[in-house]
Amino acid sequence: MGFIINFVLYCAISAAILSAIPLVKSKSFGASMAVAALMSIFASIISVLTIPAKIVGYLVVFIPFLNIILLPLVSLCFAWLTSTLALYIADQMIEDFEIKSFSDTALTALALGIGQTVVAVILTIIF
Repeated sequence: MGFIINFVLYCAISAAILSAIPLVKSKSFGASMAVAALMSIFASIISVLTIPAKIVGYLVVFIPFLNIILLPLVSLCFAWLTSTLALYIADQMIEDFEIKSFSDTALTALALGIGQTVVAVILTIIF
């Protein structure tokens, strides 16, 4: 039951952030909610499919003295690419939701990630 509540809360927060981003054209909050739900599902699938690439990327982290910088950077890049692809796929599926270009999708995914992180920190402090 907790998973469902977290999923709905995540989708609502993501939809609110998507509705506020100027690069996004959404006809309704429901369309943004549908994109957020699809995006999280696709991000999970993409994350599983890219495990071999992540393993290769994380092997670079074993370089001495650079691993302090590279590990967070590699993790951030994979998360951003996964979110961008998931958002692009979800955008193509929902007619009432539009992001004009792939570069706008990448910027939107970045803004969405920053917004979700800020909200998560605030909720952690409150609860």
